[in-house]
Amino acid sequence: MNIVLHAHLPFVYTAQNQHHLEEKWFFEAMTESYLPLLLILEELKEDKIDYALTLSLSPTLLAMLDHPILSRRYEDYLNRLILLAESEIVRTRGSEFHRLAHFYRERLHRLKDAYTRRFNRNLTGAFASLAESGHLELITTCATHGYLPLIRNREAVKAQIAVGLDSFKARFGFLPHGMWLPECGYYPGLDEVLSEKGVGYIFTDTHGLRHAWPAPPNDVYAPVHTKNGVAVFARDPETSAQVWSMGSGYPGDEDYREYYRDIGFELDEDYLKHFLPYPVRVNTGFKYWRVTGGNLPKELYNPKRAYAKALTHAANFHFNRERQIEYLHQVSDAPPVVTAPYDMELFGHWWFEGPDFLGQVFRSAAANPDTYTFSTPQRYLDAHGCVGVTEMFHSSWGEGGYSRVWLNPSNDWIYPELHDAESCLIAQASSFPSANDDTRRILHQMCRELLLAQSSDWPFMLNAGTTDEYARNRITGHLANFRKLTAMLADDRVEERALAAMEKDVSGLFPGIDVSEFASQNGCAAVSEMTDPAVLMLSWEYPPLVMGGLSRHVDDLSQALAEQEGRRVSVLTSRGGNIPDYDVNHQVCVFRASPYQRAGEDIDFHDWVIQLNMAYFNLAQKIVPASPFLVLHAHDWLVGAAALGIKRYWRLPLVATIHATEIGRNNGIHTPLQRKIHDHEAELVHNADRIICCSEYMAGEVAATFAIPPEKITVIQNGVMPQKVIGQPLTGSERRRYAADDEAMIYFVGRLVREKGVDVLLKALPRVFAAHPRTKAVISGKGPMYADLKKLARAAGIADRIVFTGFVDDFERNRLLASADLAVFPSLYEPFGIVALEAMAGGVPVVVSDVGGMGEVIEHGVDGLKCPPGNTGALSEAILTLLADPLLRMRLAEKGREKALTSFSWQTLAAKTNQLYRDVWDEAQQNTRRGGER
Repeated sequence: MNIVLHAHLPFVYTAQNQHHLEEKWFFEAMTESYLPLLLILEELKEDKIDYALTLSLSPTLLAMLDHPILSRRYEDYLNRLILLAESEIVRTRGSEFHRLAHFYRERLHRLKDAYTRRFNRNLTGAFASLAESGHLELITTCATHGYLPLIRNREAVKAQIAVGLDSFKARFGFLPHGMWLPECGYYPGLDEVLSEKGVGYIFTDTHGLRHAWPAPPNDVYAPVHTKNGVAVFARDPETSAQVWSMGSGYPGDEDYREYYRDIGFELDEDYLKHFLPYPVRVNTGFKYWRVTGGNLPKELYNPKRAYAKALTHAANFHFNRERQIEYLHQVSDAPPVVTAPYDMELFGHWWFEGPDFLGQVFRSAAANPDTYTFSTPQRYLDAHGCVGVTEMFHSSWGEGGYSRVWLNPSNDWIYPELHDAESCLIAQASSFPSANDDTRRILHQMCRELLLAQSSDWPFMLNAGTTDEYARNRITGHLANFRKLTAMLADDRVEERALAAMEKDVSGLFPGIDVSEFASQNGCAAVSEMTDPAVLMLSWEYPPLVMGGLSRHVDDLSQALAEQEGRRVSVLTSRGGNIPDYDVNHQVCVFRASPYQRAGEDIDFHDWVIQLNMAYFNLAQKIVPASPFLVLHAHDWLVGAAALGIKRYWRLPLVATIHATEIGRNNGIHTPLQRKIHDHEAELVHNADRIICCSEYMAGEVAATFAIPPEKITVIQNGVMPQKVIGQPLTGSERRRYAADDEAMIYFVGRLVREKGVDVLLKALPRVFAAHPRTKAVISGKGPMYADLKKLARAAGIADRIVFTGFVDDFERNRLLASADLAVFPSLYEPFGIVALEAMAGGVPVVVSDVGGMGEVIEHGVDGLKCPPGNTGALSEAILTLLADPLLRMRLAEKGREKALTSFSWQTLAAKTNQLYRDVWDEAQQNTRRGGER
């Protein structure tokens, strides 16, 4: 079994104020947790109890433990408490509290003696000694406990990890095997940075491993490797509930000391201020009541009775572990390990009897070692290794389990400023690889200020709402210092008094900090300087996954953009079949994600889309920090949730192309699913920075449907790449599969859905076939209307004149177009109609519905024929006109091809899109600067 204690406090030292209120957090933890636990562990060692414990010590806590001024202030704090105890003995004489006053005086004398004489004011050395004896496995955490999933840049994540490891090594002389992730916060790709820095193992909350893919074979009771070789241990929920829960766990027992009743809030302030010179009432540690239970009046605390209860609970904990591990041995393939991580401050500070409980747990296990023993993560890995490789997704501990505590309306305002500071420092660190002494001194202090501002403690406090003013002041203060330092760099001058004051307030914290940890390794730090901002496109389909025109649109646009100078384009899309997770399509980087659907599970369409968006967002947490994107481009509602999540998470401007609307597709909203889709569309449209529509028709529909100003919409039509649509005609034998040599061929290609109007075509064809018997129609595509359309053809008596090919790939489609006499696209709803443009580029005369964008592309009688949507008579007349006039077909085909290849060139359209990206990026930068000025 692994018991893991994590000891952390934010850096709360101030040079000026020796009675700084927040320093009391450190003094309380020393008095109630660190010293009592050290004494318990020393007793176990002296009694030759074979125990093992993993202890994580944060760099900020270690800096305070070793700080000589804080050491003197702590002794003063202890002396004041001892004086308070002496006064309480006098004040309580003759009352029921008198015995407890003596108890606290004796305890304080024992702790002062341990601190000054036994440990010689050097708790770091005491922990190191226990580690050398083999009882402790020491590890650490990030520099200032920065919450890694909400740090934007990979360099800043790397710096939090590297500075934490370097600080640990400077004190203990070795690098730890493992690392405690602040708040157990993990995101995909973090293991790559951890592996680079030599971190062998980490911890995650229960759901972090249970929701991994593939599922771990031993649930949370054996470690697994990530793809980059970092071992992961997950929290056991049973031991967590028994110790953490104040409702059902041990700490809530009626005999234990009541935390929330303290004489600091019950006695006269004039009496107390002689002992604790703080400007407000504070906890003194003198607590005379026990939990008691329920709403009953509090009863007097009895230390002996509470100690006996701690021993009872330790025996119960030991018994439960024996039964639990016996069961796990029966059902596990690998030797099971129960991992129980806790905040160290739980033991002593929150649960006064916790250190006694922990000591007795170790004694019980040592006396009965047959079922289980205590170990450490590294010992387990050395003996047994991991049980497999899995991919973990975003997770944390805390309420909700997915960053909710650290990102919510109470604290989300801090991240834009933090992200801007990160980018600024990365750029500065990358620009001064060999800085002079003054510059290096400024950069080092910039590093400290940013690291301190990133502490997860501040958003935690803002969320809790208890010390939120202090947290707000710490964040704004460090960022204000950061800006002053940035100005010094820009002006190439040192304001000595201001810089010295900043350095004095962080004395002892990261004295050997290496600014190069923030430097960019790939030259992508100064992103605001780029001529063409990098773009990340999101699309639910992308070649070779092709369901309709959207896939081809994103493919063509991304390639045309990538061919432009300075442009970096990536596409985040869905994965299917044996398609690789990552590849490069010409110059476009393509990342693919799969929804979290287990094999054999049934899932409806809407839930599948939500799962897909979750997968996109998790994958984005890996790829965005590695290649800083400056603009997002989402294609339709199916990727809207992920796009909005990425926009908010990394504060990126978002462009959204709306290819169609649910109201337009269905001529209204008629079902609950359609309502959900419409709501998703509305959320994307209203929260995107700019909307692209492919036609004036579509722009009008979007503006009216979602009540947005027309100036938010930019019309950029679809384009065509001739090399992708021009094919060789079918040979004689190949064409005969569809039509005889003397038969004309009418061609349709597209999704077989209501809005494409294929049923209108089928109803128009009997008249065409009657007038031109030597004619066949070929219909390519798949969709929900496939079976109904075949049934309709049979009912109309024309089934033998129609060939339903099903899905055809691009190569076969191009050859069919080149072999067709005309192409017909009778859509009822068509925002643009890319297939008509592709047919025109292929030199095929077209008949289309005069609807939407398709009506805007084609000029009737010049480069194609148009007819009213849904009008079977007009459609059959147009088809008959072309079949009867070969010269007209030739003229329309030539003009159509000319228009498609000139007016709808992707190079021209990509340039318009590129300009839009620049505009939204410039607007975002201006907004950021205005926010900074405020």
